[in-house]
Parts: sequence; structure tokens; C-alpha cells
Amino acid sequence: MFRLLEKDSFDEITLNEILDEASVSRRTFYRYFQNKQAILEFYIHTFIENYRLLNETILKQTTFEGLILVTLNYFKAEQSKLRLLIINQRELYTSLHQPQYVVFTKTSKRRFPI
Repeated sequence: MFRLLEKDSFDEITLNEILDEASVSRRTFYRYFQNKQAILEFYIHTFIENYRLLNETILKQTTFEGLILVTLNYFKAEQSKLRLLIINQRELYTSLHQPQYVVFTKTSKRRFPI
């Protein structure tokens, strides 16, 4: 889908184009997603979940700079996809139904909005 977003906005991309790009049938698509908007939701949740998997690495950081570096490296690795989502921010905004938080646990729970 991100290859398609490089040429067209999310609104301009048809479900048929997504199906062709992914080489899946309509039936298979609907087994996993309700609509094309659900693809964006899936990516956002995957992005957040992958960031949460950095929990152990982040907790090992002894400085604020270390924490920032781990976080920025993650965002840098995802930069091209995030850029496309930001360009299509109306769709991204509607995909996020509620604020997302990353909780890092050590001795206490700290919540960082993302």
C-alpha cells in the first residue's frame, strides 16, 4: 500500500489497486480487514506495538539522551512510511480513535503519549 501512497492520496487509491498490489483476492482481504481504512488502522497499531517492543531497550537507557536516541532511531527507520501517513493525515487522524500511550514499566508505570 505504501508504494501506492507514493503516487496517490489514500482517498484516490481504490480497493482494487490495493488488492492488485498485495496480490490477494477480495475475499482474503475481507477476511482480515473490514475496509481499506482498516489497513491504516492496522499499520498504526503495528507501528505502536513495535515501539512498545523497544520497552526493554528503553529501560536499559541510563540517560535521557539514550532514551531519545532509541526513540529517534525507531522513527528514522520508519521515516518513509510515516511521511506517507503524515501526507495523508486526514485518514491517519480518523484511524486513531483514541489517544495511544506507551507504558514503560520498571518500578512504576510511566505513560508517555505518542
